[in-house]
Amino acid sequence: MSDTTTAVEATDFQEIESEYGTGEDKAANVNEKNWEEEFHDKALEGHLYRRTAIKSFNEGDFQEAIRWHELHLKITEEIADRTGEGLACGSLGITFFHLGDLKEAINYLERHLAICKELGDRAGEGRAYSNLGSAFYGLNDFINAKVYHQLHLDITKQLGDKKGEKSACANLGRVYVRLRDFNKAIEYHRLHLIIAKKLGDRTGEVNAYANLAFAYASLCNFRRSIQYHNLHLSVVQEIGDKVKEEVAYSNLGMAYRNLGDFRTAVGYHQQQLEIAKDRRDRHSEADACASLGHCYRSLGDYRTAVKYYDLYLSAAKETGDRKVEGRAYASLSTSYCFLRDFERALYCSQLHLVITQEVGDRTGEGQAYGSLGDAYHFLGNFETAAQCHQQALSISKELQDKAAEGHGYQSLGRDFCRQGNFKKGLEYHLLHLSTAKMTGDQAEEGIGYNHLGNTHYFLGDLSRAEESYKLSAKLFDGIKNNPQLKEHWQISLRNYQKDNYNALWKVLLQQGNVKEALLTAEREREQALEDLIEWEYGITSNQTVFREANENEFLNASSPQIVFIAVDQNAINFWVLDKGNSLYYEQKEIDQRYLKDCVDASLASLSQNDYYRTGEEESGSYEDRSFDALVNAETRDKSNMKRPAPVSGTEDPLRVLDDMVISPMANKIQGDEVVVVPDGPLLYAPFAALLDRHSKFFSEMSTVRIIPTLSSLTVMEQCSEGRRRTDVALLVGDPWLGSIRVEKKGKKKDKKKKKRKGNKKVEVTGLPQLPAAKTEIELIGMILNTKPLSGRDATKQEVLGRIRSATLVHIAARGKVETGEIVLSPNTTHFSETLKEEDYLLTIRDLKDVELQAKLVVLSCYHSGRGEVRSEGVVNIARAFLSAGARSVLVSLWGICNEATQELMRNFYNNLVEGLSASRCLSMAMKVMRESDRFSDVKHWAPFVLIGDDVTFNFYRDAR
Repeated sequence: MSDTTTAVEATDFQEIESEYGTGEDKAANVNEKNWEEEFHDKALEGHLYRRTAIKSFNEGDFQEAIRWHELHLKITEEIADRTGEGLACGSLGITFFHLGDLKEAINYLERHLAICKELGDRAGEGRAYSNLGSAFYGLNDFINAKVYHQLHLDITKQLGDKKGEKSACANLGRVYVRLRDFNKAIEYHRLHLIIAKKLGDRTGEVNAYANLAFAYASLCNFRRSIQYHNLHLSVVQEIGDKVKEEVAYSNLGMAYRNLGDFRTAVGYHQQQLEIAKDRRDRHSEADACASLGHCYRSLGDYRTAVKYYDLYLSAAKETGDRKVEGRAYASLSTSYCFLRDFERALYCSQLHLVITQEVGDRTGEGQAYGSLGDAYHFLGNFETAAQCHQQALSISKELQDKAAEGHGYQSLGRDFCRQGNFKKGLEYHLLHLSTAKMTGDQAEEGIGYNHLGNTHYFLGDLSRAEESYKLSAKLFDGIKNNPQLKEHWQISLRNYQKDNYNALWKVLLQQGNVKEALLTAEREREQALEDLIEWEYGITSNQTVFREANENEFLNASSPQIVFIAVDQNAINFWVLDKGNSLYYEQKEIDQRYLKDCVDASLASLSQNDYYRTGEEESGSYEDRSFDALVNAETRDKSNMKRPAPVSGTEDPLRVLDDMVISPMANKIQGDEVVVVPDGPLLYAPFAALLDRHSKFFSEMSTVRIIPTLSSLTVMEQCSEGRRRTDVALLVGDPWLGSIRVEKKGKKKDKKKKKRKGNKKVEVTGLPQLPAAKTEIELIGMILNTKPLSGRDATKQEVLGRIRSATLVHIAARGKVETGEIVLSPNTTHFSETLKEEDYLLTIRDLKDVELQAKLVVLSCYHSGRGEVRSEGVVNIARAFLSAGARSVLVSLWGICNEATQELMRNFYNNLVEGLSASRCLSMAMKVMRESDRFSDVKHWAPFVLIGDDVTFNFYRDAR
């Protein structure tokens, strides 16, 4: 089992074994009582040898089968039985094939073919051609394999042998795949499928579906490939073949990994693992666990990857497969490096090395030395790292493994650069780059240019550094947008691309290229957002248009002033765009970790809500709209809740944050409207609540709106043109959840103090309703003159049916902050043990599939009412809704009491129906709240953020 597991469906090799089933064995009809009397009948003796050989073959004892077949052959030669001699040669050829001695197999199969031609046995001649084709296929001689399988096909057509024709088509399809003529392969696999269906051969049909799936995957048509994998799965489920069903799940997992959809792949590999467990097949369990580990590692979830790699290791140890055990240690080492647990990475690499040396695996030994070097490098022991990497390089040269050789050069380049020997490091990075170009590995070439740029930068050659970074960026963009290379676009390359763009815009700034630095930072922002949406929510973003749009389009956009922010380790960089008339740049030196601490402190201070107070008139009521919290029973108990972390220092974090973020650009902001493109920790900052030195909130001075990227302005302008002019609202709240089953995780009662507490799961049916959510949408419904969907009517099916035509969507329900899913009433209101999550969870992908076109989506979901700050989650969800097709999204960074939410929504929607823009309506609603007696505290109105376009509505007359 390799580090990247593959599961290939076995194809038609029936013909290579068919000699054992052709013709009635004469010995089968011999009277057993008389065989001793007729022992000297040489013909009968030969038939008895053949029968014994067949028995040994079927038992898997191929050496014994060869011994008996050779005795049979000797007798046929003695008595000049050419038919029997042909059978013996064919059988010996097949047996040597199974032993892996393909050259000896071909010798006997050629003798078989010659005898069949001599005797005019066309059926036997066809089988000989098939078996020779398979033998040459095994030798990777695909030209000869094609010739023989074509000859076999021609004979089967002449004889009307549909079963043989089916097998010949399957074999030709496989050959054309290896010859990389995938269209021809598909042609033959389709013929295979047609014949298998006509013959009622379900096994042949299964093989044809699998082969078609792999052929389409080879053409990078992964969607079509998945269709055939699903057909393959449906048939094996129908015939009840659990082994092939397990293979089908593995194949589907691999197909989605090729698409880069690792979350879906996880689901299929989980089902693969379940079947392997049911079958108690530890080898298959190891394979499934390895695949799951690779998926989670590609997703950047290294802790879960380690969990599955540990299971992979346990299974390998149990089966006694030392080579697989070594690979498990290698996978663990890589994951621990990503987790920055370098001591454990070192330990696993050492065990991997011991095993590879024990089993004589030189390739694995080279990989182990490389992993050891990486661990020592990250531990700061650069000299030992270089020694290990030199060992890895030597082995790669010995094995003539150019890819491993290139990686060795790269590692040594990094080692020498970290020792301060940049010239030596440059030499190795140039060797790495040269090797990558030689092997045609674009990913390694992109990495090579990135390291080359870093080295030139440290040598003070900014011009060459810029050139190298640009070449790296071009290569990474090419990989990401090329379907044939998409499978390589995993977390490591994504991080390389991000670091490369960051390095490039910083080098451009150091050379005074302010505008180009902005465009480069924007491109990095787009890529990061696209990756986030695709990896976290499984959809392709609609917002990224940089590659198609003129780079000056958003610089000359008609929007109000735009502040683009880029955060690096030691500074905040500001670009202020003044309606296309000017571009102003400013930098504020600040440690990124300190900036994050200030953002966290400001959110903590604002979210210390009334939930923790004892005064009933101040506490208000808080409705739990977090679906995540429902699975954790203990969190329902206030005594177990933790308050937000206290604010450190004596200064108000809102003032400190204003001084860092607003003050540097304050004198450049004109007017009362500003659009912010935030970065890093500032993505989740409460901009509306930032407080200047005159005790004025930023939202009092300017209407604030957030956009994910500059180029999203272009998308929004395109969306605003051609949209229908009749506005329709969809209000959804308080779905009925009575038939949904949830497993709550809680703590077991600690009966004995010394006994360690564990987790228990309690299944609960029927979740509590959300009366405040119902009140909220009824209030909005009265303002908009629209009947809300609530209770049993708020089904997923009904919502998806209406949402396509809605221009305003307001949802007040439970949601999962980790995934953005929203809990709706199931499509069936009857209690069902088979109710699945897809029956009631509204996902971002669902919205993408129905082509969401809403101008505004208001999400009154996800908050637990326990004082938790969930700003990062809800901001990411908002950006996902934009990518699914919405033009703007209104969300809240933390939860506030029901009464405050209703009051703000009342003011917001009363202004919205008057035709004011969404940003202006939010600003006015905040102002009313600030000036009220009950909700003037900043925590009641500051959490609301408008992300995206500034839209207007008119529900009673034509919209703009």
